[in-house]
Amino acid sequence: MSSARRRVRIAVLAGGRSSEHEISLASARSVVGALDPERYEIVEVAIGRDGRWALESGEPRALEPARETEASPAETLPVPAESGTLEAVGAVDVVVPLLHGPFGEDGTVQGLLELADVPYVGAGVAASALAMDKDLFKKVMRDSGIPVAAHHAIRLGDVIENPFGYPVFVKPARLGSSVGISKVPSEEELGPAVELAFRHDEKVLVEEFVVGTEVEVGVLGNRVPPPIASLPGQIDTLEHESRGCGSA
Repeated sequence: MSSARRRVRIAVLAGGRSSEHEISLASARSVVGALDPERYEIVEVAIGRDGRWALESGEPRALEPARETEASPAETLPVPAESGTLEAVGAVDVVVPLLHGPFGEDGTVQGLLELADVPYVGAGVAASALAMDKDLFKKVMRDSGIPVAAHHAIRLGDVIENPFGYPVFVKPARLGSSVGISKVPSEEELGPAVELAFRHDEKVLVEEFVVGTEVEVGVLGNRVPPPIASLPGQIDTLEHESRGCGSA
């Protein structure tokens, strides 16, 4: 008689301290709902807006926003503790970080997991940190001969300038693509758009408007064996029209 196959134990990290807290929870609900419970044992770890880690284990369920008023154990050590949330994370086979923006998508959690010697999916510390900062990422791409949309970075205290004409896109430099972004059609709206972006980051990008078709490509794997890329998929708008985008 063959023994039952052991389920892979996965820790799903979601929530976090960034402005994209709710977006992260929505991503986690989608991933948890798609995982086969016969193949995977899921440990859900919701990180609150204050950085506290709350553990939910057992059968998969929808991740809900953390309620900061409730007292709950929290671990803040960069290695698995003897008991509590991080001990459970350290006991899993792999971690799936579904955190968006700073304090999760920027290499910070990846570094914590590497210190704790816990396997995780996605890019490593350096790649995560570089890709999170659109200003630095674009500079590295240009130096490598890869064309990207032109941009101008503005920090707190800088004069607000737009060298590209209108329209342009204004966005936080170190956030995802879901909050704090404005398409600016005129000079009168540039200041308010920069102010909005500054609510989420201390560095803001003004990007040239690029007319084209937005596509995405999924990539699986690492250097050994070589990664596998999917076929390009077009991002279709509700109007079924090509649109300008201020992304790289």
